Amino acid sequence: SYIVRYRAGSGRSAPVKRVTIAKVGKVTPDQARDVADITRVAEIRGGRLS
Repeated sequence: SYIVRYRAGSGRSAPVKRVTIAKVGKVTPDQARDVADITRVAEIRGGRLS
């Protein structure tokens, strides 16, 4: 599976969040990277990921 991991907050003490993007074979690596970038931007802006 393609996943994105990021820290929800600032600093190393912030909890690490993990979001599964898709299974390998369902999307290309480039598509998974694009989704990961969108996911990070949404988190930075305070958007909800569901």
